[in-house]
Amino acid sequence: MKFGQYVIVTFILHALFFFSIFEIFLTSPIITGLESLPPKNKPLAKRVVIVSIDGMRHRTFVLKNEEGEFRAKHILGRACNQGVYARSITQLPTESRPGHVAFLGGFGEDVSAVMAGWKKNPVPFDTVLNKSTEAWAFGSPDIVDIFSEPSHVHGVTYSEELEDFSASNADYLDTWVEDQFQAFMEDPPASVHQDGVIFFLHLLGTDTNGHAHRPQSPQYVNNVDVVDKIVKNVERIVNDFFQDDETAFVVTSDHGMTEWGSHGSGSEDETVTPFIAWGSGIRHFQDLESCESFHTPAHDDIRQIDISPTISLLLGTSLPANSIGIAPFSIFNASKENLAMLKATNLRQLWHQYEAKSRSSGIPYKKLSIEKIIEAENSGLLETETLKDVVEGIFFHHRALRPVLSTLVISMMVAWQLTSVGLCGRFLTDDVRRPKFSLPIFVFTALPFILIPIVYKLSLRNSFWSFAALISIYFFSFYSKVILQLILSARPLNLIKLIFTTSFLAFITTLIFNYRWFLSLIFVSFPFLYSLLTSKYVRPSLYISFGSLSIFPMLPTINLFSLQPPDLPIYISWMVFTLSWIFPFLETFDMVARFQAISISCFSLYCLLSTFYEGLFHMILVWSLSEWMRVEIPLATFDSASFKEKSSLFSEIGKFKKDDVRRSLTFIYFIMMAFFGCGNVANLNSFSPSSILPFVHVFNPFLMGFLLFFKVILPFLPVCVAFLIIIRLLNIPFTAIFHFLVIFSDLLAFIFFFQVRDDGSWMDVGLSISYFSITLLMFLSLTLLMCVAHFMTHKKWKKMVGFDMDGLGGGGGLRNAIASVVSGLLFFTGWWIAIDAAVRCNVTANPELEMYNYYHICGVIGTLAFFMINMVSNSHLTDGSMYEDGCLGAVGARVWLLVGFLGAFGAVIASMCVLFAAYVAHPPQVPDDKMGYCPTRVYPGLAIFLQNFFIFLGSIAFKFGRQEE
Repeated sequence: MKFGQYVIVTFILHALFFFSIFEIFLTSPIITGLESLPPKNKPLAKRVVIVSIDGMRHRTFVLKNEEGEFRAKHILGRACNQGVYARSITQLPTESRPGHVAFLGGFGEDVSAVMAGWKKNPVPFDTVLNKSTEAWAFGSPDIVDIFSEPSHVHGVTYSEELEDFSASNADYLDTWVEDQFQAFMEDPPASVHQDGVIFFLHLLGTDTNGHAHRPQSPQYVNNVDVVDKIVKNVERIVNDFFQDDETAFVVTSDHGMTEWGSHGSGSEDETVTPFIAWGSGIRHFQDLESCESFHTPAHDDIRQIDISPTISLLLGTSLPANSIGIAPFSIFNASKENLAMLKATNLRQLWHQYEAKSRSSGIPYKKLSIEKIIEAENSGLLETETLKDVVEGIFFHHRALRPVLSTLVISMMVAWQLTSVGLCGRFLTDDVRRPKFSLPIFVFTALPFILIPIVYKLSLRNSFWSFAALISIYFFSFYSKVILQLILSARPLNLIKLIFTTSFLAFITTLIFNYRWFLSLIFVSFPFLYSLLTSKYVRPSLYISFGSLSIFPMLPTINLFSLQPPDLPIYISWMVFTLSWIFPFLETFDMVARFQAISISCFSLYCLLSTFYEGLFHMILVWSLSEWMRVEIPLATFDSASFKEKSSLFSEIGKFKKDDVRRSLTFIYFIMMAFFGCGNVANLNSFSPSSILPFVHVFNPFLMGFLLFFKVILPFLPVCVAFLIIIRLLNIPFTAIFHFLVIFSDLLAFIFFFQVRDDGSWMDVGLSISYFSITLLMFLSLTLLMCVAHFMTHKKWKKMVGFDMDGLGGGGGLRNAIASVVSGLLFFTGWWIAIDAAVRCNVTANPELEMYNYYHICGVIGTLAFFMINMVSNSHLTDGSMYEDGCLGAVGARVWLLVGFLGAFGAVIASMCVLFAAYVAHPPQVPDDKMGYCPTRVYPGLAIFLQNFFIFLGSIAFKFGRQEE
């Protein structure tokens, strides 16, 4: 098999292995095409008002103010006097979409749907809004648009631009919803008078304030008062309009929030949210003791998925078809007969799902039978335990085929791993048998995989995995005798040592994912182990660098600082982001110089995305990589080595020796350090925008996700460049390293495959998926990064854009072009900032900010100075014979240049006086609601200063950056 064919088949099989977890462990709980059953109970309310306080945690909601009164005085008062208060245990993951799907749809969002992003429903499913007679939803487009697809569900949303994390207070998002609802109820359509109507209000201000300012901030805490007033006003509007006391009110939240302003995992602050219900059909369920604090409510905790059937039973509508929630029947104010019908309606809907699931699995569940269900329903003594048994049966059939399918998938990958070992034979020894297809081995190993789909009556879709295993076994049949030859040629003791060492290293590597301090132990031990294994002298700097690097995995991963820059750094950040990828190509092919250029470019970007010690970590990582290269490569060879522009990465020249295994493992552990040094996969699973605010502060999940992912992989590039230098100078075939990466990453993936889970906290679910994905695709991601490193080390700017690199040394060319471009960008940026400040903070809209037009005189003088400085060439200053006539001789040119510099410096100094005298020393006293689009109170003065500073820098860059002919 040629290497290209091997790569293609490897990619296909690993892609199947990756997607297998979504077919085996993370299958959607939704049964498509399942019809809803009509309700048996009488409705308890004509309409329900649902208020979702996005990101509100329980313990903040029940706080008291300085006067000793509850901040949510009206809502909690309703719970105490005529309703019920309980703690809602949210569905996981604790994100906005899954949380709303849980309490509106009655089931947990499957992770495959979460990975589809903030799109409309990837898989159609029922919600209480779908089942209502008619519904109106008000709030964020990220949530309302998901549930407003049916024609009878009407959505009213604001623009995404309003979701601004840089805003001083985001409670305007909530008051917007209140205003829209109030305007709607002033002249509503006649259909609001129907039975079975739902009003859904989504209040995002709390979540946005929590992300931007943290939950302990005044903005987040005071948002409770804002929400309480909104709910009070909404209740008044509804009651005044309908005047029939047939409305039920439900107030809850999709998720909570951690102290550092993130959510997604399973801590108590994220999973415990308030649930309050009162009005028609709700029984008073509070006592005086619980009303004192609400920290220990009188009612038991309610699962978030139980809210959906509660709303449906109140309205007397069909339950969402895929709901697995069990309503808390104790909160209903209903007769004994109607209460029995409420339970029967809930039971029938669950049993309908159970029957559909049992038909798909084909495996009996002995704990339940149709006779038992009919007897329980007819007895009139239906207990909640019976409903829980049905839910357990649904889960049983949902997971019944997992052991069978897991066996097929693992067999597929084991066969391919053995094939990879056979392909490695030519790099290990010269005397390797030619691969040849063995029919007896193929028939013997393939027979079980032919019988499994027949015995278990697998569907065509599930039988596909048996077919995939047969493909892998087919290739294994070619190399089975080669593997046998390698085993027989090795000494038994060496073979046992190899198997034990490989298994031990794989086990140690998996521990790093859960215990970062293992990585510290590995790097502290590395210099000692290297000296012991190679018997070489190790420089003290290697001990110091690796010891310093080992400190970082033991440091906390929580973001300790919140960056909230104004608009200005965003422009500069994206400029740096772009230019940083150009500078490495300006360097020569010298290995040391190119490694340093790439490391510096990555460092500048990493610092922009840092919130604490990440920049220091990157510096020590690069230092440790330099020391590693120097101990692996002779000093004379390393200092004088250069990359060859036309060399290929996938070379098959050379042998893969024992020391190369150690080097490859060191490379893998450096990648682990780059990944786990400043955090872990939880940083991706829990959303926190602090590190990406220099680039974007308006809610954009795709761009934010890209930047967060980019930050995680950025330190990988210097590691790959360092390893590329090592394999180039030591003549190690990367093809052999590729085979080793495939085998080692598959060993790790096997371990994490059996740890994938679809229940528990989002931290547990997300980490199990992430660990499996990272280890499985390690070989592919590292190969792609090595290709990027190869491109960045083997290409020059002149080959890509046609410029002459020699222009950097003299004669113009590229140097003049770069100087001109940089100067123009600086000049443009300076005026852009000034114009931006004039528009955002103009005198008409914000007279208190004192953004007067005469401040722009500084910029005009700086611009004139820009032209005056660059109208005088060096020859004007040195060669007076050029202008023998007139006043512009050498002396006149010098005077002209002096005036230009005086004007440039004067403009910068004057702009500094404007900044500090008018804004810093005496900041304008402007209330937050009068700021308009002006980001900060000192922004006008800061913009004037930066305008002149950038114009001055542009003058210097154009004057001294260019070379004259």
